[in-house]
Amino acid sequence: MKYPFDIVSYVRDKTFSVEARFEKTKDESPLKVFDDTFSRYVFTVIAGGRAATCNMHLDELARIKAMTGILYNKYLEGSFTPVQNTATARPALSKTFHSGNLKGKTPAQVLCERGAEGKKLLNEQYQWLSERLAQYPRNKELMDAIVDASKMSDEELKSAMGSTSQVAGAVKILEIGCRPLIRKKREDGKCFVYEASVTFDASRNYPVCVKILNYYAPVERRENGTVNVIVSGKDRSTEIVNEFNMTALEWVNAVEMMDMSKTAFYNMAFPDAYTAAVNAEVASRQESAKKKEAQNAPVNAQPAPVQPAPAAPAYNAVPVQPGLVQQATLPAGVSPVPDVPAPSGMTWDDFPKIA
Repeated sequence: MKYPFDIVSYVRDKTFSVEARFEKTKDESPLKVFDDTFSRYVFTVIAGGRAATCNMHLDELARIKAMTGILYNKYLEGSFTPVQNTATARPALSKTFHSGNLKGKTPAQVLCERGAEGKKLLNEQYQWLSERLAQYPRNKELMDAIVDASKMSDEELKSAMGSTSQVAGAVKILEIGCRPLIRKKREDGKCFVYEASVTFDASRNYPVCVKILNYYAPVERRENGTVNVIVSGKDRSTEIVNEFNMTALEWVNAVEMMDMSKTAFYNMAFPDAYTAAVNAEVASRQESAKKKEAQNAPVNAQPAPVQPAPAAPAYNAVPVQPGLVQQATLPAGVSPVPDVPAPSGMTWDDFPKIA
């Protein structure tokens, strides 16, 4: 079995595959089911005998599924509006922020949605990007997009943002910024890094394009525990850029398989997780009851003394002489004569006494 975890595999002159790598959570909340750190989908594109790979987190799936459904419906209806190449080429409308509160938005969107505040935010972003330009050369693309947005009039912004041109061009369904794999580190300290994107362009015969980029680059760990890839120091000899184009239906089926595999794993793991949760709750209640009982017990409580059983009446036996039957000395108040009547016409005194 060469590919046991594959859930999607498209083979042409190039190959695209998706692996489902799921693990159960080990934290204090078993009903979460999935381990957020190690559960992932692994995308692979093989071209020319070289493979490029990337990981996609499970929390990306819901958004991707929703976007794919909208785009595919428009694609089937033929409702995409043709646009000029210059419109989609404008950086202000195509480049998006990769982090922070503006993540996923274009500079034009920021200006339209926030007005004067948006201008201030873009200026701050431009300054922040420029200070790190030497370390991250790709910041220049976003800086140019901010400048482009600043040149657009209010009418141009409203027209661009209010039109359907954004879904007519290349729409990014998924974008994964540079992420390092610390466990794949070379002797020179450089780590394996991947970037990826999935775009949908209705004007193409194969609308969906999966692009994966791999390389090795230095990685620094910040004081807050996060890691930072120094792209300017990457080893360009290790760079691999592979693309795979597919039909809209192929991508829809790939997303469906990702969703089905996640649901299947969830349904398989949830019963045990729920049992563990119930057992944990019962154990917690029992422990809480024990603590409460211990807290309510008297501090210096002593066990009640045990009362001795009443002693039986003492009979003082007289030493027995051989050949004689001795009469026992009875305690005071005890009659030596049985409480039964004597035979008719006689008394007990008429009977001979034993010496």
